[in-house]
Amino acid sequence: MCTSQMHDLVKDSRFAKAGGAEIFAFLARHLVDYGTSKKLVRPIAAGSSGQLKFSLEDTGIVSGERYEEYSLGDPSEDVVCAALQNRGYAAAEATKIVTLCGTRMRMLEKPLTDARLPDAGSFIAQREIKALTQFQSLLQGLTPADTKAVVSLIDDIELAEAEGRPRPSLGLIPVAVKAADFSRVVFITVTGGLIFQSRIHRRVWSKHRALLLAGQTVAAADELR
Repeated sequence: MCTSQMHDLVKDSRFAKAGGAEIFAFLARHLVDYGTSKKLVRPIAAGSSGQLKFSLEDTGIVSGERYEEYSLGDPSEDVVCAALQNRGYAAAEATKIVTLCGTRMRMLEKPLTDARLPDAGSFIAQREIKALTQFQSLLQGLTPADTKAVVSLIDDIELAEAEGRPRPSLGLIPVAVKAADFSRVVFITVTGGLIFQSRIHRRVWSKHRALLLAGQTVAAADELR
């Protein structure tokens, strides 16, 4: 039995606001009951970040003694570059995509799978615009205090990645944005550390931070590119 992307119920604001937390807790209890009452059956709950682990533990139903944890890392840059070249990109184009976007498969789905190969420059620009709108969505509607806390946390994440400092922890995410769009821009590791979802998110924050804090539009940001 597999429950794929179970943590979307608590990390996606649309689901969370519609009772996602309650459904998540119900599924957690069901997984435990099913896994302990059936012979030779192991339920599997899949997620794209460490948030699944911590959300399960928050229910009080699933503890570290009741589950086994498996992590699948991203492929290396060389492997991703080779795959992009096999798809038809020139070596320089493949390197540029990986350098600016990173190696997360979710980020590179289109150039790796689309029948019509997207232009490398256009694809990178589209990813930048998407990251920009995700930051805007995160900051929109927050109180001044929550905005200050979120911006400070993202700044700390950038500083940690730039200087090799310890990563800020999951516990620093303000309650008001835990079930908002924070996971769209920040990835939670299985150790509870926070990193940017991709290299392009880090680049967008560094490049357009002032613009984002001023509440400028995506169109205005595009003109400054």
